[in-house]
Amino acid sequence: FGCANGATSALLANEIKSTNKQLWLYDSFKGLSRPSRKDGLMDDILNLKSMERYEGAMSYPVDEVRKRLSVVKIPDNRVKIIPGYIEESIDKNLPKKICFAYLDFDLYLPIITTLRKINGLIPVGAYIMVDDYNFFSSGVKKAVDEFVRENRSAYKLILPKPFAGHFCILEKIKRKL
Repeated sequence: FGCANGATSALLANEIKSTNKQLWLYDSFKGLSRPSRKDGLMDDILNLKSMERYEGAMSYPVDEVRKRLSVVKIPDNRVKIIPGYIEESIDKNLPKKICFAYLDFDLYLPIITTLRKINGLIPVGAYIMVDDYNFFSSGVKKAVDEFVRENRSAYKLILPKPFAGHFCILEKIKRKL
């Protein structure tokens, strides 16, 4: 969820190409959506001076993602690319089950939307990795923390050592009652 130029997508494709798993990729291919009031600028990575100026930033064409995937040689029929902002595209385009999800939308609304929509598709023992937790926009941490509160007993929040990067992992530990 959020594939930018496809580097992480290619890494994931390489890891699953010897299995029968499918790779589902979601991205607007138009850059970041409009930040909400819950998105405060924490780390000005592009030196744009305000969160509002990030709308549309970090845009990559779908062909760049396809080119990276072609190097991995995963069959085209095992890759589903869903273009559009997630709030508009997720309802009609989800797999039946998700064993691993990688979220990299950088902002509150797409992160909370995705977490809530995929929650019922994540089996016990599966993982959700969320990039930029407590980095760039305060909205990512707010969305994850809100989701964990809503699903208190269903997920374990795992935070890496600071040197490992800016992300968190949600492990599904039980079905929500």
